[in-house]
Amino acid sequence: MAIERRDEKPIILIAEDELLLAAELEDTLRYAGYACGGPVATLSEALRLIQARHFDAAIFDIQLHHGETIYPAAQLAASRGIPFLFLTAYGHHHLDRRFTGRPVLYKPISPAELMLSVESLIYPASARANPRGPRAASVPCPALAP
Repeated sequence: MAIERRDEKPIILIAEDELLLAAELEDTLRYAGYACGGPVATLSEALRLIQARHFDAAIFDIQLHHGETIYPAAQLAASRGIPFLFLTAYGHHHLDRRFTGRPVLYKPISPAELMLSVESLIYPASARANPRGPRAASVPCPALAP
């Protein structure tokens, strides 16, 4: 579901249970001109937001608090046409086979890597034509810098 509204900021849902990383993701996205939903740290919060609001894309940490996985929220997002990527500190072998082929970012990530990935979710044709995307030039957010 690519964004069509030119007058509104794209809204990105963030589901990440590491408080510092969630804040850094949010800061980077807001600095780049996005609106954010969340961040949320639990599966139930992610499901509630996906059911209640519109999102242009989502960033899902695979493993949340208490061993919860984000897969039910990812399934709901997919059914609603919301493009998403996974964020994880684990290897690709932890990814549920139902989601093979979905973008995965491995922690730690840089602001540029985050922005390029988010841009490719929201503007897939633009990302293919211009790998830097329409706004994904250097995003100097020191919070995510390695």
